[in-house]
Amino acid sequence: MNSILLGTAVGLLLGVIIAAFGERSWGKFLFGGIAGPCAGAFVGFICAMVIGAFVPMKDTVLGPGTLVSMRSSDGMSGTFIWGSGSINSTVTYNFMQRMDDGSLAPRSVYANDLVRLIEDPELKDVGYWRTTIRECDPDSALYNWGIFLKDRERFVRQEFRVPVGTVVQQFKVQ
Repeated sequence: MNSILLGTAVGLLLGVIIAAFGERSWGKFLFGGIAGPCAGAFVGFICAMVIGAFVPMKDTVLGPGTLVSMRSSDGMSGTFIWGSGSINSTVTYNFMQRMDDGSLAPRSVYANDLVRLIEDPELKDVGYWRTTIRECDPDSALYNWGIFLKDRERFVRQEFRVPVGTVVQQFKVQ
């Protein structure tokens, strides 16, 4: 973003300097004051796009979010139900997450090769969900000079860590 601002400022300066050469008139200064910043902003925009492609990436872990186990109808056992469903022919895994205020929220993730399910023998009656994304490094010197940085962001991994034996998948024979 700074590239566009700098380009606009340099364009304004160059437009006024060029207008000052030769015969001076308000028309030349007005044209230089409008055309210069526009040209500078355009050049700054192109530079910001190029710089944005060179901003280094880093992995960021979001979470962990607490997963809620579902009780069976008899109330005796709890399992993390990973019902799978499909929306517009896209398969998803569905689960419940405990929010900070204690409420429960339904969640779903796309069932693809980024999902990892880990049964942890040390967990009891609780599960965790973490998401790892690859994003542009905000600590990079180039970060404030580039644009379209969010377009480069992508999911790397969805990790579910649950107690052993709590993942249930029901199949129906049709």
